[in-house]
Amino acid sequence: MKKIDINHSLLSSAFQHVKENHGCAGVDGVTIERFEANLDLNLAKLQDELERQIYFPLPLMKILVEKKNGEPRALCIPVVRDRVVETAVLQIIGPVLEKEFEECSFAYRKGRSVRQAVYKIKDYYDKGYRWVVDADIDAFFDSVDHNLLLTKFKQYIHDPQIQRLIELWLAAEIWDGTSIMDPIIRTSC
Repeated sequence: MKKIDINHSLLSSAFQHVKENHGCAGVDGVTIERFEANLDLNLAKLQDELERQIYFPLPLMKILVEKKNGEPRALCIPVVRDRVVETAVLQIIGPVLEKEFEECSFAYRKGRSVRQAVYKIKDYYDKGYRWVVDADIDAFFDSVDHNLLLTKFKQYIHDPQIQRLIELWLAAEIWDGTSIMDPIIRTSC
C-alpha cells in the first residue's frame, strides 16, 4: 500500500458521511451543524494537522444508553472533527480490510445488515443445516490486547500515518462527565 494522502477532498467526503449519521456533539460541544458552518476552514485545519503530524484526538464522551433489556450500555462518542478523520481513514482502509473478513460475518460491515444475516441463515436452513452459532464477546473492545491488534493491523496497512492515527484513537482518553479516564483503565465503551 502506498503512502496515503488525506486531502481536502477525502475529508470533505468523510464529513458528508458523518453528517448523514446525524450524531451528537462530543466533549467540545461542537455539533455537526456548527462544524459545517466553517467547513472549509475546519477541513483545512484538519488537513494541515494531519500533514504536519500534530493531529491528536480529543477525549471521547462516555454516555449511557438503555438497551432493549433495560440494562445500560456505555457509548463513547468522538468529537465531530475526530469522526471526520476516522471516516476518512475508514474510506482508505475499509476496502483493504474487507478482503480479510469471512463471508459469514455480517456485523459492522458496510453493505451488510441484520436482514441479510437472517436471509443467509434461512438459506442454510433450507439446505439442511440446523445449528446456528451466534458469537459475541462481552466487552470485547474493552479487553482486546491493543499491541496484538496493532501488530495484526500493520500486516495489512503499511502506511505509518494511518498506523499512528489508529494508535492515537486506541489510546484516547474518556470523559465520563466528571473526570478523564486513562484508556488503560477504560470500562465499557
